[in-house]
Amino acid sequence: MRFEKVLPSTKLQQFVKYIWFLEVAESDIPFSQHLLPYSCCQLFFHLEQSPEMYLWNGIQDKSQHDSIFSGQFTKSIFLNYTKPCRCVGVSLQPWAGNSLFDCPANHASDRLLHTDNFDKKSRLREQLLIVKTENEILVLLEQYLLDKLRNRNIDQLSTDIAKAILKKPTVSEYKNIVSTIGFSRRRVEQRFLESTGVSMGSFVRKTRFEKASQLLGYSNQLSLTLIGLEADYYDQSHFVREFKEFSSMTPTAFLKQTQKMDRNTKDLIIG
Repeated sequence: MRFEKVLPSTKLQQFVKYIWFLEVAESDIPFSQHLLPYSCCQLFFHLEQSPEMYLWNGIQDKSQHDSIFSGQFTKSIFLNYTKPCRCVGVSLQPWAGNSLFDCPANHASDRLLHTDNFDKKSRLREQLLIVKTENEILVLLEQYLLDKLRNRNIDQLSTDIAKAILKKPTVSEYKNIVSTIGFSRRRVEQRFLESTGVSMGSFVRKTRFEKASQLLGYSNQLSLTLIGLEADYYDQSHFVREFKEFSSMTPTAFLKQTQKMDRNTKDLIIG
């Protein structure tokens, strides 16, 4: 299995976190991987004629969509491929979930939606199937994104709140910001939900979880107690409870699992 992330061009960086490639070879089949819930919407394309993907997220869902838009997931998922595959995808910035299409990001939360629901006239996937190299794929994909985003603006209020939470994922952090704005809490919450796909409180919890999972996956120097504190959990029981809620496993179990993984696999599951 190969997973690679590529930074977008400067013009796209306010909207796009990174572009990624996933390749599952014949020798990897059957392929099954536990993925943690990510804090961004995704647009991705299967670069094969007959994609076959099996995604488990509390319910069983077999998807053969060739072009997919998904919102934020609030639970871990299991991704399974029964055939070799190649995919290219776009991870949007957390605050840009509604930037590509005229659809509030929360309408796509915990869902896989065919891009025909949003962009029936697009021939992007057909073009992606024709080109031969990843550089050509990147050029096509970036031009599509630039064309879609050319006249769109991100919600600066939601962006500022999301960035503040990413720096310090605590409830008090976004409450301090909201208290200085001349809008009602309800209106601010609605704008944030439409931009990111989740509420401000949920985004705090997901950001804490992501900080903890990254520290568990990539740091060999910190104890579980220090990781919980570094990720802004109140105490150890709070850390264990929330981590298990998002990942379906304890921090200790996750640590043991990731210690056996190579960097490539960690990048795929942690995001």
